Amino acid sequence: MNVRATSSNVVLVTIFIALLTTVIPILAEDYTVGVKTGDWIKYELNASWNGTGTESSPTTEMKQMSWSKVEIKNVSGTKVTLETITGYKNGTTEQPPNITIDVATGEFMEILTPANLKEGDSIPQQSGSVKKINGTITRTYCGASRNVNFAYITLVHETILSKTIKVYWDKATGIMVEFYLYSSATTSTAQQTFEFSQKATETNMWSADILGLISNNLIYIAGIVVLVVIITVSVFLLRRRKPTPTVTPTPTAVEEKPATPT
Repeated sequence: MNVRATSSNVVLVTIFIALLTTVIPILAEDYTVGVKTGDWIKYELNASWNGTGTESSPTTEMKQMSWSKVEIKNVSGTKVTLETITGYKNGTTEQPPNITIDVATGEFMEILTPANLKEGDSIPQQSGSVKKINGTITRTYCGASRNVNFAYITLVHETILSKTIKVYWDKATGIMVEFYLYSSATTSTAQQTFEFSQKATETNMWSADILGLISNNLIYIAGIVVLVVIITVSVFLLRRRKPTPTVTPTPTAVEEKPATPT
């Protein structure tokens, strides 16, 4: 396995840039860490680009990404050190230097927020456009039904550029479980759209439940149901077509009576 070392993780940097740069005040609140050393989570990555003009190099590289994994290497107070690895479709990987996040002051908060935030709570960060939790809903991630916080943002720059960002964090741990970005740009000479999604598929932070397994394996379950129906119908038809065996009656013995003397 080849390791491609770069000065920064392309996935993280691209997401960070996508959130734009809007400095906001940091509120003094009692933020807590919901993860511990050894915790990890793995994501499926998908990117697509359509339009006219030339596709940018970062976009081309993001389209080659297949998965990423984040592992907690150390927790000290409100500071969390993360190891990130990105896997590519050609089998190579990229592992940049570890990063440290302070959930009380905020940086790379799209990856990790304080634990147990609720609707309306501010998200501490040094920069970015995601400023507060919009709400809490229940969704299935990594085979389990989880309470997740979410934030939706739509950014429009006149009629040239628009971006829609959706981020979901597991409420109990604060870890990001899903990220979605859609952007469109229109100029006099080109029109382009870009989509990027990052969704958690595996983790050791919680266990899969029955409902989650069903939700994550609907295709397999549907296939089993179809197979059972086919077998049942086949057995039923075979029984109907099977000829009924002819039963030959057993001859009844006739009792002979002695002749009457003349």
